[in-house]
Amino acid sequence: MPRAFLPSFARRVPSRSTCLAALSGLACLTGLVVSPAAVAQPVMARENLNATLWFQTAVERQAATLAVYRAATARLGAARRATRETASLEQAAQGGFSRKPPAIVLDVDETVLDNSPYEAWQIRDGRSYEESSWAAWVASAQAAAIPGAPEFIARARATGFRVVFITNRRCPADGPFGPDGLHAACPQKAQTIANLSRVLGHAVAPADVMLRGERAEWAASDKTPRREAVARTHRIAMLVGDDLNDFVPRARYVEQDHAARWGTTWVPIPNPTYGSWGDALSLTQRYAALKPWAGPAAAEPSAAGSAASGTSGDTAAKAAPAASAQ
Repeated sequence: MPRAFLPSFARRVPSRSTCLAALSGLACLTGLVVSPAAVAQPVMARENLNATLWFQTAVERQAATLAVYRAATARLGAARRATRETASLEQAAQGGFSRKPPAIVLDVDETVLDNSPYEAWQIRDGRSYEESSWAAWVASAQAAAIPGAPEFIARARATGFRVVFITNRRCPADGPFGPDGLHAACPQKAQTIANLSRVLGHAVAPADVMLRGERAEWAASDKTPRREAVARTHRIAMLVGDDLNDFVPRARYVEQDHAARWGTTWVPIPNPTYGSWGDALSLTQRYAALKPWAGPAAAEPSAAGSAASGTSGDTAAKAAPAASAQ
């Protein structure tokens, strides 16, 4: 295990007695110990280790986002011509969008900007998500681009789309709001624009970045009012995001009605590290929600059953390498 991924509180050589008393055998085997105070911290972030490592290091993750964005890029021409089509359920209900100029709406975090260093920091130091530490990360404007996002956005702009970013990065809830209804003191707005402009290679207009709480009516995490604001002036040809709420409120999603949109007007970006799918679940509830295999004892057929089915030892042996490769 690389030293960089171990909590700072675990970088001490323990005595034999400490090892025997330590809660983690791994700590003793590696010459490290986790203090009782550290063990008492929430472990939700540390449970995110594999997902964050995949996000940061796996070639497969880069391949996945490149493939999704390249497929979306290939659809830009058709989306530009499909004037009777909208990606926004809100706009579809309103109608009257066919003559409006086209727009593409993207989420920001884990869709365009890669915040995995913040996740890795939580894991390394055994920390939980906090508004203050997240604000410090946003202020640093260090997030890199999600692979494929800059090229897709550049092509969309060249094809004649307005590109709008709707994010739940937030403005202070108590205002103040100016005469135009916009928040008058929102540090994360300027910080997000700076980060986006750097990774995309062009200046991003303030009007094209919509934060939570930027207007009084945008105070909720539900992005519906912000999509409606875009829909008043533009036809929303595509929605791009890593969370179901970037497309439709989770409570309104109906698979038989909406699944056909995936890969066409709705472009999903893979993100296994966090999301509304698990935000309300405690660690105990996450384990309880697993759908596990019953185990080898339950799966072993009787000798008679094996003979009746024609399954031989040779067949089972041939299947074993394939199973182990999954």
